[in-house]
Amino acid sequence: MNSNRISEPTPELWSRIKKSDQTAFNHLYLLYWKQLIKKAYNIVREEKAAQDVVQEVFIDLWERREHLVVNNFAAFINTAVKYKSLSYLKSKNLKVVHIEVLSKLPELYYEVDNQANELKAEVDQAVRQLPDGCRNIFELSREKQLSNQEIADRLKISKRTVETQISKALKFLRKEVLTIF
Repeated sequence: MNSNRISEPTPELWSRIKKSDQTAFNHLYLLYWKQLIKKAYNIVREEKAAQDVVQEVFIDLWERREHLVVNNFAAFINTAVKYKSLSYLKSKNLKVVHIEVLSKLPELYYEVDNQANELKAEVDQAVRQLPDGCRNIFELSREKQLSNQEIADRLKISKRTVETQISKALKFLRKEVLTIF
């Protein structure tokens, strides 16, 4: 048999395999596994992965043997190895990307946490610069989460005054915080 070309199994061998004859299947495997591992290796470039690819193709072949119609075994098996090899590469690349992303998460979390803390400190500093009345209204709104009406009732001022003071505070904070960053 030419080592570069996969020949067709005999109809008798294929018939025995379709009838779940493990000896016939083992014979088929022994006939083709070396050539198929070379083919898989040319794609995946890893010996162990190439062996796994071929083994998975033969497992799939065995599991589907009773319902499988193969008119051209060489084309079928070569195509199966090719696609299984490409599938392996795709999953390997995804795993590498996932590992890279996951390995950077603690670093990213630390960085984001630091930036959030810095921003909070800058906002707190800017809030302390607000006039007392404006700061008090802003803190009641944002920290105590009181509604504008509740603030107005508590401070005995109009709701419109509360809205105006919150608007002034936000405008000042945007200006102060945006110039920092």
